[in-house]
Amino acid sequence: RLVNSFIKKKNLKTIFISSGLNFNVAVLEKFQNNLLDTSKLRFQISFEAVGTTHEFIRWGSKWDQWITNFNYLDEHYGNQITIKPTLNCLAMPGIVQFMKLYKNRNWGHCIVSEPTFLSPHIIPKVIKEQILRDIVHVNSNNYEFNIFKNLIIDICNTEDPEISLKQDLHTFLNKFAANKNIELSTYLNPIFLSWLSSNSLT
Repeated sequence: RLVNSFIKKKNLKTIFISSGLNFNVAVLEKFQNNLLDTSKLRFQISFEAVGTTHEFIRWGSKWDQWITNFNYLDEHYGNQITIKPTLNCLAMPGIVQFMKLYKNRNWGHCIVSEPTFLSPHIIPKVIKEQILRDIVHVNSNNYEFNIFKNLIIDICNTEDPEISLKQDLHTFLNKFAANKNIELSTYLNPIFLSWLSSNSLT
């Protein structure tokens, strides 16, 4: 009803809907079936990783369910969808794979700034080097995508993070895993986890 009330406003050209798609597809079906018009809608989809890493970052989300929801949106809205990752260190080990999958989409992004230990540059040098090697093979004519690509390259060219931030991240993740009674190795990159538990920044 809320969206339809906006659709009726003649002077309103665009309606942005932001979502992490963490719900049953029946929600989308009901929404679609009750709309008066879909031409004004633009969907900003928040995600930055695939598979189990997505499930960890977006805790409570199931990747298979997310794919079903995204495919439904894609079928009905296509180029009205914008990929809007929130860039963080947990997503960085798989960021090139993520970019390959969605490079031809509309793109936006934001960056985690708080807590600081989740910011995207808190990763080991070996992962930064791997990203820099792989990312040159991911190309698109999409202007927004290339802004994001250059941002990733800039992040991977930064200095090593402060040891205190690495320690804070390690503590946070271990507490989270203990609270959820899970193994971090089920969800996160093994090189990243090995680095976190070491005393070295590299």
